[in-house]
Amino acid sequence: GNEVSGENGSSIRAVIDRDKLATALAAVTAAQADGDVGWVQFQFTGNGQVVVSALSHNLSIRYSFAAEYQGQGVLKVSGKQLNEYVRQLPPEKITLTAELPQRLVVKCGRSSAKLQLVQDQTQTDVVVPQEGTSIIVKGDYLERWVNAFRDFVSTDDTRFYANGALIWADTSQGMSLQAVASDAYRLAKAQLNDGLRSEKIEDSAVLVPKKALDELRRLCAANPDADYRLRWHGERLFFAVETENYVMVSK
Repeated sequence: GNEVSGENGSSIRAVIDRDKLATALAAVTAAQADGDVGWVQFQFTGNGQVVVSALSHNLSIRYSFAAEYQGQGVLKVSGKQLNEYVRQLPPEKITLTAELPQRLVVKCGRSSAKLQLVQDQTQTDVVVPQEGTSIIVKGDYLERWVNAFRDFVSTDDTRFYANGALIWADTSQGMSLQAVASDAYRLAKAQLNDGLRSEKIEDSAVLVPKKALDELRRLCAANPDADYRLRWHGERLFFAVETENYVMVSK
């Protein structure tokens, strides 16, 4: 609705640690539709949380963090431009001032930049369907499991339908996560029995694209002690990962 997207002429002013902002931008980068022109959305909802999200046709990511700010609203900006600028800044406080609907002013110490806001300012939400299989897995176990098969996932564009790993839960002998991946020459099968607990098991498998697997691996490597909820549904054709402050949905 219009009430959240910030009335024209209104402004949002936020003060954020550079490292916090850089982490948030890195978290959603994989979901930008196109590295060069993809946008990143910031939602300032007024509860002390900033929600950063990006989405492409088959991957969407949402990441939230606490920050001080005044004003409320939603803005979209070029992910690449903001990312490149933020990476060059010293690890200090950054002030973001949004002059809706035109631009975002980024200031840090003596340096400042003005970024044009993306014209399409409709709000985008990243939502995980609450259905299908749901399993909670410890990060270090999950990373080892994904590492066992991700290099076998095909990246052959002529066979895009096979560019993923087939994942399912098996309850025939205790509870295990299963994956099969092939690059047309080799076949990898990986099984995970430890570090997981099931919330809900349904008899369905889902094909998870390499991009989502790479992102999952990056997450687990960065936070091996965290718990990750994996959710999927074979008919709804989605695979989702949820952990503290973070959601990824792959279709």
